[in-house]
Amino acid sequence: DLNDDTEGPILDSISFGGTVSPGNRIFIGLNAIDDSEVIAASIQFTNSDGKSFYSFDTDGDGTSELNIRDNMSSGQYAIESITLSDTNYNYSTYNADGSLYGVIDNPTHDLDFSKMHFTVDNSNYDPASDDFLGPWVSSFRIQGDGNLSPGDTLYIDLSAQTGVSQMKM
Repeated sequence: DLNDDTEGPILDSISFGGTVSPGNRIFIGLNAIDDSEVIAASIQFTNSDGKSFYSFDTDGDGTSELNIRDNMSSGQYAIESITLSDTNYNYSTYNADGSLYGVIDNPTHDLDFSKMHFTVDNSNYDPASDDFLGPWVSSFRIQGDGNLSPGDTLYIDLSAQTGVSQMKM
């Protein structure tokens, strides 16, 4: 019974790697174990400058995709964290430091993140054109009175700055 699933997904394996250039995509294969169905994953990559980039699997097919863009400097990009979610809204977040958060029994994991990286080769990168400011939300409003019952849908009106390519809530 899917309702008996009360823990976040367990990350079994991950695969990717190589050297990529702007205009390329890197595909990250995730294999997870769960009593229900893993429906989403997000992966945070950090470069040597400490700037973060994210890839998402929003259809639960086990493949996350990251577009390599012109604003990504040359160098190594390592996985900082991986978050998995299942159909019962249980989640688990695996961090590079070995910590494990979410709806899961164990506070640590033994995955070796030291080998989970790729390299960007971008000879055209111009640090002067880099975007150092994060996106901002200009307005946020929950529709209705905020009282919901199981099966109801929560509607949110949100406005963000122009140019936001992805949003995670």
